[in-house]
Amino acid sequence: SLIEIRKKEEPSTALSNSTLHLTHFSVRQYILCHMLSSTGQLIENDKLRAAHEAIQVNILVKTCLRYLECSKIWRPSGDMTLERANMVRAFWLYAAAFWYSCIQKDVANSQEIISLVNTFFRPGNQNWEKWRKLLDTRKTFDHILPKKAQITSGNRLFYATITRCFETLVHL
Repeated sequence: SLIEIRKKEEPSTALSNSTLHLTHFSVRQYILCHMLSSTGQLIENDKLRAAHEAIQVNILVKTCLRYLECSKIWRPSGDMTLERANMVRAFWLYAAAFWYSCIQKDVANSQEIISLVNTFFRPGNQNWEKWRKLLDTRKTFDHILPKKAQITSGNRLFYATITRCFETLVHL
């Protein structure tokens, strides 16, 4: 069975009180790719969903950048429980290591993200320096650099390039 009919109200057996659900995401993908719709509504709805998803991903990038701009996260707090410290550290490492790989270009909020990245990379930003040192110690970009490269660190231009933040590279 590729579809499932769920009744909204148990006592009623009318089909109008039911909803149709696809049992697996691959069914949805198949329908969207192969079913021709004269109005194009399915394709337009999928484009809208994808655009909304990209905006939401940029909101996550924005959250990560704002988090990395907080000076408090860069110094350990002795009054935290171990469990809370581990949670904070997990998001801190996620935010530091992945914000740049999630940036979505050409969506409604991409200019705001570029502005936040430019602010983060501004000269004299101590939080950027701490971010750079963290990534250097974790050898985050070793998979990108040539095997024989002896690069252990770089300046803002280097990091703007390696994180593919080309607008920030131009800004710097």
